[in-house]
Amino acid sequence: MTTDEVIESLNTYLNSFEYGILIDDTIYPDLDTAPWEQYRTLTASQMDKYHVGICWDFVNYQHLVLKVKHIPHKNYIFIKQLSEDPNDIVTHTFTIVDNHGDKVWIESSWLPYQGIHNVTGYQDVIDILNQEYGPDIDEYEVHEYDADNLTGLTNKEFFEEVTK
Repeated sequence: MTTDEVIESLNTYLNSFEYGILIDDTIYPDLDTAPWEQYRTLTASQMDKYHVGICWDFVNYQHLVLKVKHIPHKNYIFIKQLSEDPNDIVTHTFTIVDNHGDKVWIESSWLPYQGIHNVTGYQDVIDILNQEYGPDIDEYEVHEYDADNLTGLTNKEFFEEVTK
């Protein structure tokens, strides 16, 4: 398979998944009512079985496939505080693939942007995230991270790993 075919196949497959968290074989599509204290990042086999995940899980899955196929890519987490309350944050993880010198953003979890997008780099995605999550707040963080071994983690453990 060519890089384009792998990216297209991966994105099409993951776009069929539901957005939500999985806890004890129960899918919680409403993240506001989900028992987050019980959440753990999913393995690829859990995602394959239940067809569910959040952006953290989707990026972990993308990383696994792209790594096995030897396709260069980078994973990022965007963190933005929405108010003076330190717990009022939004996050999004995403993958940028180097497709023979062209950069593409693979998005499967964020419904309005699902698909494969040509970008010049991660800043193009950050600009969209900033616009969507409140352009009036300028402060945000972006961390590039290695998605190896990031399954089975709590929220706190995941944040500690990806913001090192």
